[in-house]
Amino acid sequence: AGAEGVWADETAGVVSRAARGSTPSDSATTTAAAAAPLVFKPHKSKSEYIASIRRCKELILEGETYEVCLTNEFTVAGGIRDRDPLSFYEKLRVINAAPYAGYIRVDGCGDVCSSSPERFLKVDRNQVAEAKPIKGTIKRDLVDAARDEELKAELRGSKKDQCENLMIVDLLRNDLGMLSLPGMVTVPKLMDIESYKTVHQMVTTVRAHLPPSTPHAAVVKVTFPGGSIVGAPKVRTMSIIQDLEERRRGVYTGSLGYFSFTGNSDLNIAIRTAVITKAKHTNEQVLKLGAGGAITIQSTDEGEWDEIMIKAYPLMRAVSKIVTGSEDKYHVDGLS
Repeated sequence: AGAEGVWADETAGVVSRAARGSTPSDSATTTAAAAAPLVFKPHKSKSEYIASIRRCKELILEGETYEVCLTNEFTVAGGIRDRDPLSFYEKLRVINAAPYAGYIRVDGCGDVCSSSPERFLKVDRNQVAEAKPIKGTIKRDLVDAARDEELKAELRGSKKDQCENLMIVDLLRNDLGMLSLPGMVTVPKLMDIESYKTVHQMVTTVRAHLPPSTPHAAVVKVTFPGGSIVGAPKVRTMSIIQDLEERRRGVYTGSLGYFSFTGNSDLNIAIRTAVITKAKHTNEQVLKLGAGGAITIQSTDEGEWDEIMIKAYPLMRAVSKIVTGSEDKYHVDGLS
């Protein structure tokens, strides 16, 4: 009982700090201002990523796919030795607050720090399943409120983003329809615009009423991985992604969440997510984060590259803040 009490007190302290947006290492980070700038190295340079974008569009024209959710990975090491991953997560909550954020430490896998804005799947005790796929992102203007509203309207009217969103909605309606009661898949919100701390996003809500005996794990089985981070058609596009990305995504674009004895479950799409591990032969921590976007026939090279950087920057700023004391003390290799 004593050990349980200590654990409960420590956990309560962590939750309290996270809720206040403060961390136990605030004073430590302010003394790190003299640290060298961090260097994020992409798995694929800008030119290599653009070559993959063009290959996606070739495959679309050949009829192999309609939409490919292509991603890249950024790695930083050498400057985060002995830093506390939980402190990084607490900084991330401040810099990039999100409704489906989460932190978990998994032996053999590392520390997963997610600031995800996207719900993969929720199933409640009444057997109502809900997915909220995101397709469509635009950076906010946090200085000019009028311009920020213009950007929101621009996203709402974007034909490209509408097409991306609609294709994934159809995919999810099909996935959920495999288990739902007949005629009980609905779309209560189509292409709604939701605003987060750094971006506006186009979000659709898809719901399905399930038979009473349906296990929640069975719903996950037919819907995983989430369509918004794969593309359509799902199986063929996963094969294309494996060929083009030339790496395993790991936890990124997977899911983080819970199954409850109360009859509720809720899982995110693990985007805006960093994974911190230790190098095999040193005590050096290595942080990897992913960012991606949907490639359609309307995609442009610069537009798609800019989108992944918009998504990656909040996590990069959080790493920079905790290591150097400044949110802007970093640069990204491979931009030429």
